[in-house]
Amino acid sequence: MREIQYEKPKVSVIIRAYNVEGYIFECLKSVYNQTLEDIEIIVCDDWSTDGTLDIAKSVAEKDSRVKIVENCKNQGTLLNRKSGVDVATGEYIMFLDGDDYYSTDACEKAYNAIKEQNTDILQFGTNVFAEKDGFEDFIKGVKEYLKYPEEKIIVPVNGGLLSYKYVKEKMNFNLVTKIYKSDIVHIAFEECPKERMNMGEDLLQVYLLLFFSMSYGFISDLLYNYRVGVGISAGKKITDQKLEALAKSYNVYTYLRDWTEKQGG
Repeated sequence: MREIQYEKPKVSVIIRAYNVEGYIFECLKSVYNQTLEDIEIIVCDDWSTDGTLDIAKSVAEKDSRVKIVENCKNQGTLLNRKSGVDVATGEYIMFLDGDDYYSTDACEKAYNAIKEQNTDILQFGTNVFAEKDGFEDFIKGVKEYLKYPEEKIIVPVNGGLLSYKYVKEKMNFNLVTKIYKSDIVHIAFEECPKERMNMGEDLLQVYLLLFFSMSYGFISDLLYNYRVGVGISAGKKITDQKLEALAKSYNVYTYLRDWTEKQGG
């Protein structure tokens, strides 16, 4: 077993995993082979019914940095990720989906950049791809949605980055293509509803993260490999408008509206 112990890891990588047995090993391999070794890897299995959990456990047996969080029932994306946040001890937090994977130097580059720029959030680039034909338009739509401000942003008060999103219409609501200060993540996830949300989870999580963040940085390096054509990404073009429409149907919009009003926003 690879025994590596760190008092406080530089980065916690939280992996959302549900029925991704065909991809989870590639995902985990991309993380445990990171050039930055001072990390913890938290696999949150959302009651998978295939071999996902067994594969994750076999990796954990060989690498002490890998922690397994087993949900006792299927909770959905929001609560599944929150179960990882609750046990994360890293200085910074990154999120990864179990059917995607990182470039080998993703954690190192993201960590060094956010430390150097001294921001609450740092955005990095994404390689979007499909393993079969027929997703060209969808890939184009995802790339358009994932566009981000290529500038450093500092705002004076909480809620500023969220306001910037709506005023400038630049920031996206994608959770996994960023690295975050751990304190910000823990605060934001404490404000998340303690119930299952079937749609719009990324919108809700990033909304709260932007509210509590006052600085933003970016690097253009393609650190995240986003596989489309499997799971939820097999749908149509993603837009803010579509996410909001879906969220309204599943109480996310109402929750965020009421929550924002309580904050005086």
